[in-house]
Amino acid sequence: KSGRTSFLQDFIEFEKWIRPAGLNNAIAQTLLLLTSPGVPDIYQGNELWQFVLVDPDNRRPVDFNSNSRILTELDKQTDEDRSGLLKALLETMEDGRIKLFVVMQTLRFRNRQADLFRDGEYLKINCRGSRAEHLLAFARKNGNRFALIVVPRLTMSLLNEDRRLAGDIWRDTWLELPQDAPVQYLELFSQCLVQTERHQGDVLLPVSDVFRLFPFAILSATS
Repeated sequence: KSGRTSFLQDFIEFEKWIRPAGLNNAIAQTLLLLTSPGVPDIYQGNELWQFVLVDPDNRRPVDFNSNSRILTELDKQTDEDRSGLLKALLETMEDGRIKLFVVMQTLRFRNRQADLFRDGEYLKINCRGSRAEHLLAFARKNGNRFALIVVPRLTMSLLNEDRRLAGDIWRDTWLELPQDAPVQYLELFSQCLVQTERHQGDVLLPVSDVFRLFPFAILSATS
């Protein structure tokens, strides 16, 4: 019995240590699910965290009233203080609101850009710099419509003392865009404008600007 108790205590501490990285990975996977080629599929109720087995028989009744209330509050907070909301979501990742925020913002974007995601090409985007291996990026392109999706990966070693992804870790990392890529972008979640740089003939986008307020990004061309 004492051995089992010791294991459980060790496991709880270990799980607590890796949980922030797991939550960041889960948000990254959610964004990839919603933007990669194909049709997104989300179980009802899984717009928030659901720490249960994935077999449908293990799903629980969905509290639609609670989810609707959270959605309404997120919309209100987004309109009133978007940057403040993003900061709060990153500080309270465990309550699941950050996942719902990413889901609702991304699906609305997909609805507005339906032809881009239905008919658009998938373009691999190369990353360069000290944190290049910690990024996954691709573009969706349809005619002159262009969107970039960028998420972090292998985040465990990137977390600061507060177990969060600090923006300054990306200061010497860039996305390498196609030569004909647009110059200026609007980041969906933060609504920050980001502009490319030219370096020795390459078109580069600073990741520190992309992740200025939020470490997950969808960038749509504005020019």
